[in-house]
Amino acid sequence: EPNQAGTREGRNNHFRTTKALEDTWVHLIRLDHNFNQNHRAFVRMSTDFWQEDKNRVFTTGANGIILNRQNRGFTLDDVKVFSATFLMNVRYGVTYANFTEKSIAQGFDLSSLGFASRLTGLIDKSIARFPNVVVGSFTQLANWESGDGGNYSTVHSTGVTFTKLSGSHSLRFGADFRVYRENQGRFPLDVAPQLAYSTTYTRGPLNTSAAPALGGELASFLLGVPDGSMTRTARLAEQDKWFGTYLQDDWKVTRKLVVNWGLRYELETPVTERYNRSVAGFAFGQASPLEAAARANYAANAIPELPASQFAVRGGLTYVSPSSRGYWKGERNNFMPRIGIAYQLDPKTVLRTGYGLFFDTLGVNKTDSIATGFSQSTPIQASLDSGITYVATNANPFPNGLIE
Repeated sequence: EPNQAGTREGRNNHFRTTKALEDTWVHLIRLDHNFNQNHRAFVRMSTDFWQEDKNRVFTTGANGIILNRQNRGFTLDDVKVFSATFLMNVRYGVTYANFTEKSIAQGFDLSSLGFASRLTGLIDKSIARFPNVVVGSFTQLANWESGDGGNYSTVHSTGVTFTKLSGSHSLRFGADFRVYRENQGRFPLDVAPQLAYSTTYTRGPLNTSAAPALGGELASFLLGVPDGSMTRTARLAEQDKWFGTYLQDDWKVTRKLVVNWGLRYELETPVTERYNRSVAGFAFGQASPLEAAARANYAANAIPELPASQFAVRGGLTYVSPSSRGYWKGERNNFMPRIGIAYQLDPKTVLRTGYGLFFDTLGVNKTDSIATGFSQSTPIQASLDSGITYVATNANPFPNGLIE
């Protein structure tokens, strides 16, 4: 109910302060061990947790959500000195992170709001939540952030570095190997519909009339004529691998001149998805499955500038497959030279210059699968005859079910 006067139009008549409750903790442990004066190692383990309870605008909990983020890590580092001029450093690390969201209203009984069994039967009751209701510029009910569920990632990293001292040269060489994995499982519109109310059917006296300045969306809400959608979202499990190796020499040419030079090579595999649920490209030269129907429709009302015989509909999405799983073709020529020069002009002045070539990554941290055809969205179509009759209502917004 309203708790303040609000504006003359009846808006802003309910105000309630909200607060976000946060909880966080971090644990870290490290153990060092010296086997002898030439061999030492350490292991480090860490875990942290963060939780935020927020958006409890209404006492029903319809808008409230709980966000969680947790990270875990393990590191092993081993240094072995073989001689006064040669040593090795081997390391391995793994990190795991998850970021989840859960509605306070998870498990909400949608039938208590009057929804028909045709809708409630489409949703697992254990994860159902209060629907996202958008009535124009009024406050949203169940204003979700990213959706129930979570994103989970794991990174494995291992590497070895050798250092060799020889006269005026300090030579370093080594290699790194990493595996990046990410699992995506957020479902913003799978657990309840979005009901968005517009002025499409509340204009008058004609359907070509301008929308009312205020209240048209609320009228649609009261009439029970929604827009909006629901989805069936595919889970994704992506991975890519990265390898790098390098050679670098720090050469003290004279007491005043030092030259650094080296070469690095990197190889990143294309991203793959565990279940091969991704678009891979676009077939520009192939006929579209819609070409025959589109050509027939065009021929019925062709224009002189384009004969029906020349009308073509080309192209379509291509997908990854068990024999060709990558989203793109990988590159194998990523060589990166490096050079640097430092020269001491006098005890107070040093000149430095350098050149290097670097490549960025395209892995799972930057690239998401395009799951067209695996993830489906079903729009609410309230009327199929411009408002003469209505086939979808608040109670049964998806009379024909969902596109699977």
